Amino acid sequence: MELFISLFCEAPLSREHKHVEKEEEHKYVEEEDEEEEEEEEEEEEEEEEEEEEEEEEEEEEEEEEEEEEEKEKGHIIGFRGSELLSTPLYSHPYVYTSGIRIH
Repeated sequence: MELFISLFCEAPLSREHKHVEKEEEHKYVEEEDEEEEEEEEEEEEEEEEEEEEEEEEEEEEEEEEEEEEEKEKGHIIGFRGSELLSTPLYSHPYVYTSGIRIH
């Protein structure tokens, strides 16, 4: 008896009610799309940050290598803060001091 009542007591949906349900489904789909777009944007931002960090690390390594090369050449005068003050003594590969040739 309950099955009979439950089948026939549910009124068919009116057109307005169907329209409201479709709008709700559409809103739900739009919300899912927005969430997916936000997630994609976050992932892209994270990737960009990682790339920037990698580039910074590479630049730091290059600077360190350049500093080491300058130290090997003997052109280092000193440091001021984090800046490296480097000036070549002469443009010629040999440096002359008081008449003595230094290689």
